[in-house]
Amino acid sequence: MRKTVINERQINAIKYLTLMSKDAGEETKRIVFALLEASHYFTRSVYYTFDSEIASTGIHNMNSSGCSTHLSEVLEIAGTNFFFSCAYGFLAKKGFISSNRPGEKHTCTIWLSNISYDPKAMELDQDRINSVELKDHLYG
Repeated sequence: MRKTVINERQINAIKYLTLMSKDAGEETKRIVFALLEASHYFTRSVYYTFDSEIASTGIHNMNSSGCSTHLSEVLEIAGTNFFFSCAYGFLAKKGFISSNRPGEKHTCTIWLSNISYDPKAMELDQDRINSVELKDHLYG
């Protein structure tokens, strides 16, 4: 596994691309900003669980090769082995529990980690997401 050294300017460049993205709305961008900040320059795996079809679609779109943001490729260029992943469900002590069953509310979990469904990731809460200020940290 490669060890990555990411600096503040690189994080701010990723935030800038996120801020300018037409692939997602403000809620999704706040989640991405919070995950980036909480990861401490890609040294800590983090996740956030929420109930929003819009935000989960936004994360998917920002990662998709069919859209314009290409977050996965941006993280690859930055040299980190961390990536964004999204799944319907939530983490519990016994592992990931899918909430994609008929009649259930669609809870979604988004990770920024170097492991899919990382059970050791640190959870962010709604207050952390709400405290994010969406602004240009690169040129502003």
